[in-house]
Amino acid sequence: MVRWKTISSHPSYEVSDQGSVKKKSGRPKALNSKPRGYVTAGFYEGGRVRYTLVHHLVAEAFVANPDGHKGVEHIDGDLSNNHAENLRWVGRKVIRPGGNRRAALRSQWAEELGALDTRGAGEVSPALSDGELLDILADLG
Repeated sequence: MVRWKTISSHPSYEVSDQGSVKKKSGRPKALNSKPRGYVTAGFYEGGRVRYTLVHHLVAEAFVANPDGHKGVEHIDGDLSNNHAENLRWVGRKVIRPGGNRRAALRSQWAEELGALDTRGAGEVSPALSDGELLDILADLG
């Protein structure tokens, strides 16, 4: 049976334990797939659409986070599988074996260097190029 909970940051919407999002009074809304495989939901805020990562919405609603971690990992590595039982909270610097190591390193080093430009809830755009990050990694040994 599908369970629904109110999204705390968007109280007129609900998220399911299976990764669907809907208005409380409506049917599930269309979700967007990003090129890297993540699924997002768009919400209107201040006259424009802001996209939020669905796996974060599901984890916030259904997955316990006793250690207060900020990152959410897909246990099976499938970024489109946003079922609650496939998600777990992790430290942002966790690099899982078999995962996208380059993307994880990029995020880890950019975050540590303060080189991330936050573009909205769950959306991050790096301020350094791949080459710059790889040069920094090489210099650090």
